[in-house]
Amino acid sequence: MTAEEIVYDILEIKNAINDDREIDEIWLIHKFNAHRSLQIIEEFKQSNEIRSMWLMRLYKQEVKKVTSADDPSIISTSIELGKVHLPNIVAIPGDAGFVRLTGSSGILSFDPVSYDTLMLKIMYKEERMGEFGYYTQIGNDVFLWPYVREVQAIIIPEDPFDIQIIDPITKVLRDFGITDDYPLDIDMCQKAIWEVLTKDLAYNDQQVRDIVNDSQNQLKLMRNGSNQEPPVN
Repeated sequence: MTAEEIVYDILEIKNAINDDREIDEIWLIHKFNAHRSLQIIEEFKQSNEIRSMWLMRLYKQEVKKVTSADDPSIISTSIELGKVHLPNIVAIPGDAGFVRLTGSSGILSFDPVSYDTLMLKIMYKEERMGEFGYYTQIGNDVFLWPYVREVQAIIIPEDPFDIQIIDPITKVLRDFGITDDYPLDIDMCQKAIWEVLTKDLAYNDQQVRDIVNDSQNQLKLMRNGSNQEPPVN
């Protein structure tokens, strides 16, 4: 399942409805991403589980060394932290969309704590047990201790296109693309497509249902046992 296939199905149904509006594909992907986030949040609230399909890895995020001179939120001049800016993460309760933060080698792991707790641990020189550090998140900025030059993270991003992936052929980092595997389950993907069609494009539920039923051979995703009824909110 790819973003290209998602857009294809939406436009196929749009054309079958004889909607002659010019619709930008980037706008469609943006709307789909928003519904994906809502689907993930609702699914987590029901199951209290994170599905591996939702996860993406952030590779080689450069960390800036900061002190109180660089950032006024650091309360002591003797404290040195690492600071890294992350893309928007799906706002799952309990910050569950931020799954893991490690050094670039994956050996040093950072545990989440409150900002005040982080300051106290550093100021009182609390001994760290094993290969562990601490981080606290303020908006999209993450402060971590001890400082390392690079980190990687496992997150559920609001927009998969904010993430770089390792190309399966060249093995080098590149931007996520429309032909890459999109991080969502097929059942949730079908529901999110339905939401784009009936809410953002304002098509009638029955109209969409009839076209999906009549266009099984033309569609990429909205078929083969896809959700034929409007999703229950």
